[in-house]
Amino acid sequence: MNDDINLVHIKANKIFPILAKEAIKKLKNKDSLKPQSKKTNTYFRQRSKKDGRIKLNKTSSLQTFNLIRAITKPYPGAFCYDKSGKEVIFYKSSMCDNFKNNQKIGEIIIKNKFPIIKLKRGSLKILKCSRELINNEKLK
Repeated sequence: MNDDINLVHIKANKIFPILAKEAIKKLKNKDSLKPQSKKTNTYFRQRSKKDGRIKLNKTSSLQTFNLIRAITKPYPGAFCYDKSGKEVIFYKSSMCDNFKNNQKIGEIIIKNKFPIIKLKRGSLKILKCSRELINNEKLK
């Protein structure tokens, strides 16, 4: 599946009124209402910007692809840094085959007008990011 967070929001917003209506009916009818178990319920903290940092030397192309899809606009986006320390934010990517050349982790190779970034395991085609990526540029 290639849905990003925008499409997930659209799908959820379509079914939310139906779910809310069903929940209100159950509340009115007092149908099998029971509190959550304090032993089994879980809570997750709100994501912060630092959660979007791509660790190029630790992640696979699939992990990075999924991170980019999960926190693209309207969220801050997944990011790494260029050689001057400025953020490069990724908004859209696609999976691609590994290259057989000597591409190093974080290095950008332009192929068919698209930048390809090498990760620890695999490579990723960058379809949309915060700035133009240059051939042989190294990100960290």
